[in-house]
Amino acid sequence: MIDEKTITRMATELEALLAEKCGQTSGPFALRLKRGVRRAPRSVRHAADGFALAFTQMGHPKLARLMDASKVNDQYDILRSYLRGIDVADRRKGLLLSVLGSVSFSLLAMLALLLIFLRWRGYL
Repeated sequence: MIDEKTITRMATELEALLAEKCGQTSGPFALRLKRGVRRAPRSVRHAADGFALAFTQMGHPKLARLMDASKVNDQYDILRSYLRGIDVADRRKGLLLSVLGSVSFSLLAMLALLLIFLRWRGYL
């Protein structure tokens, strides 16, 4: 059995990491956690679902006694290590490079279509 203070401390630390690394600052904890690990591997998403369920079940005394403390700790460790490993600057660079790559591909495709059109009409 895990006590309420422990899981609240764990959730507070995860909330701080979510705010710092993913920008999730408003809304219920379970929703912020789900949005924060949206692009994570399946194991991390399952750990997030399990931890969110454990956090909500802590409010019910009979369900709180049924929780496995080692499982909740393992899920917490998985989530904490994933969130600590996120590099915010690298994520921004990746997004910028993705947008630039998409725009440059579109421009090259339009240029190729323009050259094909001009060749077809006999201007080249």
